[in-house]
Amino acid sequence: MAYTPPYNTVAEIQRRTGISGNSNISTTSINTKITISDGIVDGYIIDRYSLPLSSTCSILKELAGEIAEALILREEYGPEIADTDKDGQNKYENAISILNSVKTGSMKLLTDSNPRSEFAVNAGTLPTSYPNNASDILTTTLSTAPKFRVGDTY
Repeated sequence: MAYTPPYNTVAEIQRRTGISGNSNISTTSINTKITISDGIVDGYIIDRYSLPLSSTCSILKELAGEIAEALILREEYGPEIADTDKDGQNKYENAISILNSVKTGSMKLLTDSNPRSEFAVNAGTLPTSYPNNASDILTTTLSTAPKFRVGDTY
């Protein structure tokens, strides 16, 4: 069974942010932040991994939670709480930094199951080869071949 977002629940985000049901932040607003954070996470990983993921991934749950929390904190407290534990911008930037590592492939996403394995890589979006000094439109049919030659006039 494939795993699809949401990665977090309203109760989990309320716990993370320290807000209770009595807060000025509505459940609808929290759900909106959860949806946005899930979209951000999936947007970063979709080029590398096939979605939906085959199982849960605690790293993505944590990153989506950090982003949702950051969005709420930025909305609630604004920039005046910079460099405190309520600094939403700092939380957001840290989560995006990790997502960039996943996107570039320097960090792999592993399943939560035992034994752990990497999720299925989305090979459909990765090029099969790159142009190099030997690549030439006249000698190759690969789609990544250059469409021009150095020194030619266009």
